[in-house]
Amino acid sequence: MIQKRFNRTLGLRVLGFGILAWTVTSCFMPSVPISRDRKYDLDVYWENQEKPDRPFQVIDQVSIHEEMPLTDAQRTTKGPMTQRGNDARQKDRLTQMLVKKAEDMGANAVIDVKYQYYTSTTSNGYIMEGTAVLYRGN
Repeated sequence: MIQKRFNRTLGLRVLGFGILAWTVTSCFMPSVPISRDRKYDLDVYWENQEKPDRPFQVIDQVSIHEEMPLTDAQRTTKGPMTQRGNDARQKDRLTQMLVKKAEDMGANAVIDVKYQYYTSTTSNGYIMEGTAVLYRGN
């Protein structure tokens, strides 16, 4: 009798925990949506992608960079440095800035785009660079 009551209580607890876990995970949404096929005003080809399959002429190199002092939250001396770096939304904004620069040069695309984030004990920064190109022909 005691064993049956214990099993029923344990079963209800497991069921309740399962429903709670399902509810929490089914409502999960990442805080920063990550888009893999983001569309920009120009074609963007990252350094690990193939180049455009149509003829093009190189205009010039294009780059953006910035270095900033660390904030208090980024100055942690213990544990992981999770406050450092650019999230997906910030990286997307940087890519848009690079595209705008290339567009101002008259480019149709930016190829071999590279992104690098760096940090030190006092500052952090980024460099994003690529090659602005103009499609030839049709």
